[in-house]
Amino acid sequence: MSREFVIVVDSCSDLSKELREQLGIKYVKMGLVKKFKDGDVEIPASLDWDLYTNKELNDWLRDGLQIKTTQVTNQEYQTVFGEILESGKDVLYIACSSALSGSFNFSLIVRDELLEKYPGSKIVCVDSLNSCYGQGLMALDANNMKEEGKTIEEVGAYLEENKLCYHQVATVETLEYLRKAGRVKAVSAFFGNIIGVKPMIISDAKGQNYAVKKVKGRKNSILEIINMIKENIINAEEQIIHVVHADAVEDAEYVKDLIIREINPKGVELHLMGPIIGVSTGPGTLGIYFKGKKVTVEGN
Repeated sequence: MSREFVIVVDSCSDLSKELREQLGIKYVKMGLVKKFKDGDVEIPASLDWDLYTNKELNDWLRDGLQIKTTQVTNQEYQTVFGEILESGKDVLYIACSSALSGSFNFSLIVRDELLEKYPGSKIVCVDSLNSCYGQGLMALDANNMKEEGKTIEEVGAYLEENKLCYHQVATVETLEYLRKAGRVKAVSAFFGNIIGVKPMIISDAKGQNYAVKKVKGRKNSILEIINMIKENIINAEEQIIHVVHADAVEDAEYVKDLIIREINPKGVELHLMGPIIGVSTGPGTLGIYFKGKKVTVEGN
């Protein structure tokens, strides 16, 4: 008989505390570094918003505070994975895209160390090739499969086979934060200095944040989100589409209404964008996540 397993995500997944507790999903924390003239201050990238609110984080960015992100540490992996193995359960870890963070590759090192200490245990690490609620949506599907009685191997194999079917369609209010974070280095060359141009950003087949289109103006970028969902979604009536925002609730509500009217899915849920992705993309970012055709675009 297969052992019970625990699903683990990280700070990029944007799953709320309430949902994680309800489903028994754990997470490993990344970090934020607030950079001041007289030194740096390190704080956890908490999905619980217990040390600062989402609005406070976005206001820091609006005020010009420079914030860097850090990957999951060896000690954090050792603690969270170790506690699960110590309880007699296995670990299914769904990591932020290896194209965006070194955490996944680091998790493989810790996995091998812990399996020597806990022989007979299993740690399955999945490179999501996604982030934000794309990563979170994979965890929700994994939990559904777990509740259906699927083994850790079956769930891990499904995620590996279908990871490119999890779509991100996102746009930002300004290119400033992407430039600072260096997350989409081609953005400056692609868009130049055109005022008001908004990039349409996907998770490509390599797990990169890739700007596939440029649209003039915020309203047009939101309308293009709807077009891109229509082009890629499969079985919309069976899906809950997830809209994630960085302190942009009015725009998120507008997108939600458009999705309901134009796409007619099973449901639409709104979520706060977590600290890691939020710092990299900035206030006003909108991200929409759903399942659809396999992503084949590979950015240069």
